[in-house]
Amino acid sequence: MSELATTINPSNDVLHRVAELQHLDVLQQLPLSELEIIARLCTLRAYEPHAVISAEHSVARCIFVIVSGNAEQSMRDAEDVDVTLALLGRGDVFGEGGLFGLRYRRTSVRATSRSYILQIKYADLQAHLGQLPEFFNALRVQFRARLLQTTLARVPLLATLSPVERLSLSQQLDDRRVERGTMIIDAGGTGDGLYIVAEGQARVERDGVTLAVLAPGDVFGEMSLLDNTPHEASIIALTPVHLLLLPRATFEQVLAHRTDIVTGLAQLAEERRKTDRTPEHIATTELIIKTGIVRGQMVLARQRELCAPDCHRCETACGDRFEVPRLHFSAVTFGVLEAADTCRHCQWGAECVESCPEDAFRLDPSGHLVITDRCIGCGICVLACPYDAINQVPVYPASSNPLTWLLRQVGKQQPTMLRANKCDACHGYHDHACISACPTGALQWLPAEAVYNATQNVEPVIHGTA
Repeated sequence: MSELATTINPSNDVLHRVAELQHLDVLQQLPLSELEIIARLCTLRAYEPHAVISAEHSVARCIFVIVSGNAEQSMRDAEDVDVTLALLGRGDVFGEGGLFGLRYRRTSVRATSRSYILQIKYADLQAHLGQLPEFFNALRVQFRARLLQTTLARVPLLATLSPVERLSLSQQLDDRRVERGTMIIDAGGTGDGLYIVAEGQARVERDGVTLAVLAPGDVFGEMSLLDNTPHEASIIALTPVHLLLLPRATFEQVLAHRTDIVTGLAQLAEERRKTDRTPEHIATTELIIKTGIVRGQMVLARQRELCAPDCHRCETACGDRFEVPRLHFSAVTFGVLEAADTCRHCQWGAECVESCPEDAFRLDPSGHLVITDRCIGCGICVLACPYDAINQVPVYPASSNPLTWLLRQVGKQQPTMLRANKCDACHGYHDHACISACPTGALQWLPAEAVYNATQNVEPVIHGTA
């Protein structure tokens, strides 16, 4: 990628820069006082065709405004297929989500022509928050509209709605954000609308038993609305959850015009009433929550019948690569599979990420959490992880002196820091050390669903070998 960074026409004064900003649709309605601040904060960057401007899962630290050129916004869907969301052009803004609670970018944006794009750091904008009320309000309106429409688009129940219908519906949704452990719906209560999970996870509980876990795109509350009866189950936030609520009155209007949605909801309600409540199903549901397996997209697991009891080559290979093994096994089993005790790569509300004062965690393109060089070794994440998946390892100064190793062994050389250490799916390597060392092919990265469904005919799915 060829990239040029410079302030907008640096030879011109602020007024000239403001005049240029006023030609952009998103900025032309702002008062002069706000435009002057933005003119001082923004940097102009040039991107060649196909260059990645912002990457899905990357840490969000700035917003972008297209001055000239075109770009494509896309995201990976549940089937890991790249889906185009929008074609962007002059005056379009993107990347604002981090200002309103999204830690990682939900989409990727690539230039489709040579493009000149303004970049403004979140830190600079937040430092002038009180001086940019109208700009922040415009960003907030855009963020909400995009979030609502993209969330509706991935709800299977509403897949038949046209873009115009989704836009109309999105304007009638209410936002609710709840913290982990919050009782969202209490069994026996009256339904006030149809809930859609936009971000996060929640568990369905009835009579003290957990029946299921809800994830983004799932809906709930439909049974009470369809039958006009009290809620049959409680819904409790497993992580911080962002909810969209379609009020009862609007819900009834939608049903009056869309018999296909009525049919879909009735089928969903019937399926949920028939949810498997066998002791085995309940035990599995509780186990995936307790061990955190439900929190990530992929799970490192082995097929037990292919694994020799005294082998341990996977753990040895991991230790050889990273000095300290990052995986172990302790009989967390699902049918023929056994999940490794290692990082769960939580996709929503990761406690380690939330607690880190240096923002040292990021999601790589394959959905694995990686600890970056921003780590200062404070150890807060070690205490925060509920699955004991993080430890600390000593970091020593680089040295080619053969005596260095001996000094470390006898404790004569002190480490410069104790760095957080956990499985990152061998980020930065061409393979996974543990999988490469397995002589029988027993160890695999598998979709979380395949693990807790204990599928008998599991095919190897190697994910994220960067």
